[in-house]
Amino acid sequence: MKTGSHTAYILAASMVPFGKYPERSVADLGRDAIREVLRESAVPAQRIEAVYSGRAFGGAIDGQVAVPAQVALRGTGIEDVPVFNLDNACAAGASALNLATHALRSGQHDLVLVVGMDKLFSTDRRQSMRALFGAMDVQEMAWIGETLEREGPVGSVFMENYYAKVAREYLHDTGAFATDYAKVAVKNRAHASRNPYAQYRRPISEDEVMASPVVAEPLRSLMCSPLTDGAAAMLLCSGRVRASLGGRPVEIAASVVRSGRPALDSGEPVLSRASRKAYEEAGIEPGDLDLLEVHDASAVAELIATEQILLQPRGEALRMLRGGCSALGGKLPVNPSGGLLSRGHPGAATGASQIVEIVWQLQGRAEGRQVDDARIGLAHSSGGSVGSEPAATAVTILRRT
Repeated sequence: MKTGSHTAYILAASMVPFGKYPERSVADLGRDAIREVLRESAVPAQRIEAVYSGRAFGGAIDGQVAVPAQVALRGTGIEDVPVFNLDNACAAGASALNLATHALRSGQHDLVLVVGMDKLFSTDRRQSMRALFGAMDVQEMAWIGETLEREGPVGSVFMENYYAKVAREYLHDTGAFATDYAKVAVKNRAHASRNPYAQYRRPISEDEVMASPVVAEPLRSLMCSPLTDGAAAMLLCSGRVRASLGGRPVEIAASVVRSGRPALDSGEPVLSRASRKAYEEAGIEPGDLDLLEVHDASAVAELIATEQILLQPRGEALRMLRGGCSALGGKLPVNPSGGLLSRGHPGAATGASQIVEIVWQLQGRAEGRQVDDARIGLAHSSGGSVGSEPAATAVTILRRT
């Protein structure tokens, strides 16, 4: 085993523009992201010692049900190294980074590649919903699977069966209005309008959001994340070789992955539990954060996630939103990339792309949407649902060096 610093860094980060790519496979998209991160870092492919890849839903859509990372690596020059394919639903990309971070901190490797790549768009919407249904307990929730096979229009698995209920509860508990969910969508689209990698960039108004089709009350289509394809890649190094590689590496101050409880008791939700552990690992407090990238699969999810990450009471994110605190230029910008709502949500690639955004922000490379003097950022992704909480929740804290 190698010896050296217990610190891990992200040396370079890349992603492909998110969107709908019905003619391309997950591996095609991942290969593009891998080639770009190698080009940016100027690190020879032959120096990569291991690859950690997250992919969740694409196999059900493009047929590549196994070894997607090995296929994506073809032609990149990376070969004959350990390759690990990880499925942790929408948290798979961030979970892959977690495993890579441990390998670097332990001294097992000095230079590794992390990639998150996935597809959620299909020209057959029913196929996309079947893939998403697989992120639930398919036996316990068999009635949803049966619904998907009936004739007629296909709805949205998670919006109808989870987020709509959560949205109604949040309105009741905080005194929020459906127009507040529209405000989240408008804010994130304004951020995405400055992000060339976002799927949807045209600014929208609250009236336009409220006039969009109802998915499940009180959620309308523009309050929900779209079905997206994409990939993001990162080159990670240990403290042992950091100085020899140059560039502007960003420290992985904390990487935490937790699984939820099948039956939530009166304790803290899994995201708050994971955030507390991440703050302890990084040696910081919530008030030290300069920006957040959170899993806003729906507009209400951004508000709830923000509160749980900051360990704040219910309704605090609503006040932040209304006061402009969570917008670019505010005290704590949330989802400067445009979030899942506008940048797009390609399953396992989502968490990786959130981390890439934080890296770019800390490196001062987020042109047009740069958070002033950003030093510490947090990325959060959640995947699947088993029982009362997300099946997997990942919290990553990055620090400028």
